[in-house]
Amino acid sequence: MKKQPGFVVLQAENGFVRITHDTNTGTFRMGFKSGDNIQWKFISESLYQQMAKELAHQPGKSS
Repeated sequence: MKKQPGFVVLQAENGFVRITHDTNTGTFRMGFKSGDNIQWKFISESLYQQMAKELAHQPGKSS
C-alpha cells in the first residue's frame, strides 16, 4: 500500500483498479483504466472498505 500525504492508495495486482481515500476531504474514489486514461468516480465508504478487504486478500501479495 502506498501512502501519499493525505491519501491512502490501494491498487489491484493487475493495475487496473485503484481506490483512494483522501483523508483531507474524507472522500473515497475508485479509478479504473479505460484505454490510456484512468476514469475516477466517487464511491461510498462501505464500498471502499469492502474493496480494500478484497484487495488485501489477493493471493501472492506480500504485506
